Amino acid sequence: MNNNQFQEWLAAIGLGRTLRMYDDALHTEFEDEFDDRLQKLIEVANEKLDDGELSE
Repeated sequence: MNNNQFQEWLAAIGLGRTLRMYDDALHTEFEDEFDDRLQKLIEVANEKLDDGELSE
């Protein structure tokens, strides 16, 4: 992992933690909704990969 990738990884972790703190502080369901949408996106991507629709 090069330096730029490491910085991007740290930024993603920081964003995730910020969203979790926001979610906890305001008692929203943002994290649950985000997880549901992300799961749907993963399922669609897996289907497209299985069908050979996505290429590198």
